[in-house]
Amino acid sequence: MWLTFGRNNLCSKVPSGPLKIKKFYLKYEKIFLVLLVAIVFSLVYFSINYLTSFRQTYALGIFIDNLIPFLPLTIFIYQFTYVLWFLPYFLVKKIEPLRKLTWSYLTLILISGLVFLIFPVKVARPEIVGNGLVNWLVATFYSLDLPYNAFPSIHASYTFLVGLFSFRYLKKLGLIIYLITIFVIISTLTFKQHYFLDTAAGIILSMGTYFLFFRK
Repeated sequence: MWLTFGRNNLCSKVPSGPLKIKKFYLKYEKIFLVLLVAIVFSLVYFSINYLTSFRQTYALGIFIDNLIPFLPLTIFIYQFTYVLWFLPYFLVKKIEPLRKLTWSYLTLILISGLVFLIFPVKVARPEIVGNGLVNWLVATFYSLDLPYNAFPSIHASYTFLVGLFSFRYLKKLGLIIYLITIFVIISTLTFKQHYFLDTAAGIILSMGTYFLFFRK
């Protein structure tokens, strides 16, 4: 009888299958959230970008875009944003704000994806003249990322969202990240990945999403 009681008591302490999965998920939840954002973004963005290459597109260039110079070196600032987007997951300890950030990311890409389908915008990119590492990097990036999915700018909306989020949850470091996001957003224009209206729309969409999920 003692053995039976001991065995039953021991078995009751062993977590069931669903409980094991839940504990495993909670332990690595940050990683799962990062993967979720990366997968959904890639599926929505690249599939629509490729699809739009077969469709009629629009151009939103205005006089401001003609005043902004093409600066190939800003590709390095532009590319840094892919690190910036996921930086909060490694700097913020509390999980609840990161869940809200994840929902914000997903909301932005889904709304933007819908706009991409309804109103496809193509950016007129400059001709790459000359050799050199920077020009090769720019030409390679242009060939991999088709010039569609421009309005609203996901680059601007995700990046500005990181700036707002970091400013709120990371204090002094958040201020530095916020300032970096400004340079990244500017690089979307100097790298000729977006028109001015694309970037402005991305920022406005980001502010609306931030208010939706992070308002007190």
